[in-house]
Amino acid sequence: AAPPPTMATTTTSPQPSTTVSPENQAMAAACVSSWNELAREYAYHLAIAGDSLPLSTAPAATVHLTYDEDGVLVLSMAPKGTGTDRDILVAMGLAVAWADPSLGPDGRRDLLSTLGVDVDAPDLADMGGELARNGVQYSLEVLDGIIRMRVVPSGA
Repeated sequence: AAPPPTMATTTTSPQPSTTVSPENQAMAAACVSSWNELAREYAYHLAIAGDSLPLSTAPAATVHLTYDEDGVLVLSMAPKGTGTDRDILVAMGLAVAWADPSLGPDGRRDLLSTLGVDVDAPDLADMGGELARNGVQYSLEVLDGIIRMRVVPSGA
């Protein structure tokens, strides 16, 4: 006679939660709100959307923005050598204004200039560096024609 069949048991791991914490939602909402307030003032077409972190959005064809759970904003920008590149310069200025609202237009221009960005005649070969100002850390690098600006506000 054949032995009786055995019952195989299987276990499944619990599925990770898809619920976004209220803190995560609040950080995302604060970032989007403060960025969009500046965009309304300087460049409404660079407004962003998102309801949880990390945010990852492209407010323009040449600009990609990320904002993570640590409060770090990163702009990855791909200049095309056309008039659309103005969006890149505006996005950089918005990032500085977002991180340090105390800086006016001249202060933002000066900060970007320190990072090698000549807003009147930008040249990728001149861009790059790191800077700390008013408790905010900025870094700018160009790799393979892509500009990467990292902004770490105080407390992040």
